[in-house]
Amino acid sequence: MNILVCFKITADLEALSQEDWVADSDLQVDLRFAPQELGCFDESALSFGLKLAEDARAEGEIVKLTAVTLGRRNPSRWMKTLYALGYDECIFCPVQCDSLFSPENTANILAGIATEYGADIILTGERSSPGGSTFTAPLLSEMLGMPCYGGISALSYQAGVLKVEALSGDSIIKRVLPSLAVLSVGNAPSTRLKIPTLKEKMAVSNKNTTILPEKVVPGEQDKILLSMTAVDRSRTCSKIAADSPREAAEKIVGYMLGLEDMP
Repeated sequence: MNILVCFKITADLEALSQEDWVADSDLQVDLRFAPQELGCFDESALSFGLKLAEDARAEGEIVKLTAVTLGRRNPSRWMKTLYALGYDECIFCPVQCDSLFSPENTANILAGIATEYGADIILTGERSSPGGSTFTAPLLSEMLGMPCYGGISALSYQAGVLKVEALSGDSIIKRVLPSLAVLSVGNAPSTRLKIPTLKEKMAVSNKNTTILPEKVVPGEQDKILLSMTAVDRSRTCSKIAADSPREAAEKIVGYMLGLEDMP
């Protein structure tokens, strides 16, 4: 079983002071010196990868657990942590441009890596950062021809069967999944990565990140952000005067059928 976990290291925006939020002529905020962090969804995905590998190995499966990230900066510190926690290989693929607004390009690069490494199960965070599109996992599954399941909050591997739980509104959906799937991890409780011990770190000190050739996304490096405006979230509403829920429901049906005028 080959498990591939896709994650992204992003800037810790809460660590920026008000003076740091100064846009340049291209409307970009300089985040080069901002602290780096894992998003909560990606951290859950990485934690699930470790659990899934542990469960599968306990069942006698031969497992390779791989983590991959795209970006401009090599997150070597994070890779060392993942190696110490039990990942077999950590891959960094440099890209020239920010993929925040181009999930199709991110998915295309990840699909190539997943195909090359023969991934059976792919885990991603639901979104990588504020403003994330949530489209990467569905696009990745479409490119690979694999089913995609979102909102994953728990998973296990028992007797050769992958079982997952997903949140849907106020309900929890439980499913038994095929061995080939893309899993998008959502709000999963108690899934923070543990801190590796010094002994665990020393045991993998000779492991290095696998660095792939830089990917050049056609046309993306020529795109320039011209402006940003807030989304208009204003709404119009009408107050219905009614003495009971039944009367209110009857008025609503009347408005919908055109039998009554809106107040």
